[in-house]
Amino acid sequence: MSTKTPSLFGGAMIIAGTVIGAGMLANPTATSGVWFAGSLVVLLYTWFSMLSSGLMILEVNTHYPHGASFDTMVKDLLGPVWNIINGVAVAFVLYLLTYAYIFVGGDLTAKGIGSAVGGEISLSVGQLVFFGILAFCVWASARLVDRFTSILIGGMVLTFIWATGGLIADAKMPVLFDTQ
Repeated sequence: MSTKTPSLFGGAMIIAGTVIGAGMLANPTATSGVWFAGSLVVLLYTWFSMLSSGLMILEVNTHYPHGASFDTMVKDLLGPVWNIINGVAVAFVLYLLTYAYIFVGGDLTAKGIGSAVGGEISLSVGQLVFFGILAFCVWASARLVDRFTSILIGGMVLTFIWATGGLIADAKMPVLFDTQ
């Protein structure tokens, strides 16, 4: 029986989609009140924090055998109380992200179906359709998920370049740094 090795590119795109996904939509709104310089400081701090925590997890992971889970590492290093706190925190974040994606994706799906059929589709129907498609992709195979993610990340990169490409020529430093 032959086993296929997972695609490194597909795995990288799944991670990129997880990291970039919600942040790409939330960061401009969340940092709009602190303007360009403040946003730059917040983004650099966030980058440094994520890089540091990722390197710390990598360092801890090198001292455990292949296949050791994050749960195993936290329980071994911090004890059972912190393991429970960490498990609850991770579950909270995952459930919150699932809710957010289904809520927003369902709204977009309802509007898309509504405009395609020329009527109005309720939010709950859009959410069920969105969830059904998403669940089928995950159930079908990880390869299907990495293919869809690769296509969507490629689309996000192209859209970002297209949207910001025209703005770069019109950017003025006095306006960005509010020195006028």
